[in-house]
Amino acid sequence: DLDILLARLSREINKVVNYKEIFVYLSKKKETSVFYQVFPVGERLLNKSDSDLIQYLSKKKRMANQAELEYFFNDKMLVQEMKDMNIDVALPIFYNKQLLGVLMINNDGELLSIQELNFLKELNKYLDIAVGSLLLYQQDMAGK
Repeated sequence: DLDILLARLSREINKVVNYKEIFVYLSKKKETSVFYQVFPVGERLLNKSDSDLIQYLSKKKRMANQAELEYFFNDKMLVQEMKDMNIDVALPIFYNKQLLGVLMINNDGELLSIQELNFLKELNKYLDIAVGSLLLYQQDMAGK
């Protein structure tokens, strides 16, 4: 199930990236503008209309790296939101070209190496497939 997938994923990421915290937010099928914290299970919500990060991920369809955004781009509101949330890297999770969720990593402000960033970029490709397939399977099982 989703909790097992995300727990295993966080362990695999930790083998390469020595992170402090990891969070996963997913939207619901009928409410795609609100993202709920699903890992670890929590009460936090992100609303697409209020979150520069969610809007950025939806538009750019690629990883958001706070250090890169701060250095190369001048989007102060996006960088400030990531700092306020203690998020160093955010990986979008897409399904059918729609932002389904986001995996956020708190690396305590430590810069990631090129190898760590490349690992996360490569992992991001498979994250879409894994989470999308699992959610499809769960929906199919719920319908039976």
